[in-house]
Amino acid sequence: MPTDPPVIENQFFVGVPWKRIRPKFEGVIDKLKDEYPVHCVIFGRNTGQDADDLWRSIQREIQASAATIFDVTGSNANVALEFGYAEALGKQRVLTRYERKARKGQTARATSSIMSDLAGKVRVPYKNIAALTKAIQKELDRNPYVVRFHNLAKANRWGKRKRKVAIAIVHQLDGGRRLRKPELTVNVETLFPNMTTVDIPKLIDEMGAGKLLVIKRGRKGGVYIPRL
Repeated sequence: MPTDPPVIENQFFVGVPWKRIRPKFEGVIDKLKDEYPVHCVIFGRNTGQDADDLWRSIQREIQASAATIFDVTGSNANVALEFGYAEALGKQRVLTRYERKARKGQTARATSSIMSDLAGKVRVPYKNIAALTKAIQKELDRNPYVVRFHNLAKANRWGKRKRKVAIAIVHQLDGGRRLRKPELTVNVETLFPNMTTVDIPKLIDEMGAGKLLVIKRGRKGGVYIPRL
């Protein structure tokens, strides 16, 4: 039997309804990618997998995630199933829900009722992209890896450029990817061809010392995000 995947400290699983809500989340997450050293996993429909294989893949990604975000707008059964699985695993999780903007003289209301299994759960409502962004940022800021990143950046007096490069280093290792240090260095240098003020190999070592990266030597070595 396959073993459970290790939990990646900076990975979030995001479960959302497909049509109206998913584009909102994808837009927000894409904008936040350059600001946060986290990897958010959103599954799409066009995976080429049948239902059973897709569910197994979703289970593995939830298992591998340190925290989860689910949007319950529209009482989507798949989202409820994914939330229940994350809850059974004891994952950190938050529920969000889109509310229509209130017309003059009315109060804001949700786009539809919520299924009874999730009705008693605490939910974070949002009425627009700004509110959704704030809700997602709040969850990302709670992540211990993100806290450690900010503390290391402050302690070592990283400027905006160095923070940007450090976040890019983290994203090169998204999804549990492991790279050897020379390869990782070249990849990041390619992203910042004109940036000569940041010593990338030294920054990688700094991040390793701060427990933002695991750096292993030898034939089976490499650099990767810490596991829980």
